[in-house]
Amino acid sequence: MTAVRPPEFFPRPEVAALMLAADRLVLADTLRFSRQAAHNRARIRTGAGTQWLSVPREHLGRPVALDQLPVVDDGWRQRHLHALQTAYGMAPYIEHVRPEVEALLSREWRSLGALAVATCEWTHRWLGASCEVVTASTLPGRPDSLGAIWETAGTAPLLALPESADRDRQRLGVEMRILRFDAPEYRQAFDGFAPGCSSLDLILNHGPRAAEILRTGTRVEPSRGTA
Repeated sequence: MTAVRPPEFFPRPEVAALMLAADRLVLADTLRFSRQAAHNRARIRTGAGTQWLSVPREHLGRPVALDQLPVVDDGWRQRHLHALQTAYGMAPYIEHVRPEVEALLSREWRSLGALAVATCEWTHRWLGASCEVVTASTLPGRPDSLGAIWETAGTAPLLALPESADRDRQRLGVEMRILRFDAPEYRQAFDGFAPGCSSLDLILNHGPRAAEILRTGTRVEPSRGTA
């Protein structure tokens, strides 16, 4: 199964679950930036509830591919690291995770897409996922549409999330599987459970067990209307 997804900044748990279920994950960094997506933001748990970590990007006044969209250096790295230390200073895996995240964020990133891809690859490693990870920008011809990416790197069936399944079915018309993800509750750094946090929250709290927890909320089903 092949999953095709735009890269997310420390991806949401359902995208992390795709990494565990797919045979190949194509990170579509040649697709355009969308303000509704999580390309440049991740939600973390705080004592007051949740907080977004957002990476500022240049506003160019035209649609821009993720791998060509510059990041604005306005001190966001320091803000993110401070927020993570404040929120997760007592989390079980903070001493393991923080140095790696600090090293990751401190690099000079040529684009938002490159940063998002790197955080996806970091998540892939921490989960111990076995799927092959490919970036669209490194494929022959640099395909920049879902159809072109699939033609170049896809192997049926396509593994999709419900949020994109109808669109993907209409555009590709290939055999599909749907990954259903019911977010399991897990121990967080504060009392109670706040859903919707990024996979970074799960890794900071549970480390190597993060993959096991994700799998408890995951099931893969055939897509109706496909072969």
